Amino acid sequence: MTTYRRTSELLEAEVGDELVGLEPRLGHCFGLNSVAADVWRQLEQPQTFAALRDYLLTNYEVESEQCAHELRELLDEMAAKGLVAAEA
Repeated sequence: MTTYRRTSELLEAEVGDELVGLEPRLGHCFGLNSVAADVWRQLEQPQTFAALRDYLLTNYEVESEQCAHELRELLDEMAAKGLVAAEA
């Protein structure tokens, strides 16, 4: 089972319902919409894909397939930017 964990600590600021983060090592700035920010907060502790999906399905009105697809895209994007890593 794959577990996702943060690989970076961001300097964070709430801006409306979004989260703006600065990755100090690389100097990259990120903007996370409310859903992505919610996923980021959930990753304070390592989480499985299923746990993250179930959390989103409980807290947002979204179909299961759409949720899984968009969550996979978000985690892949976060991994590509060095924010999270997947561990088997």
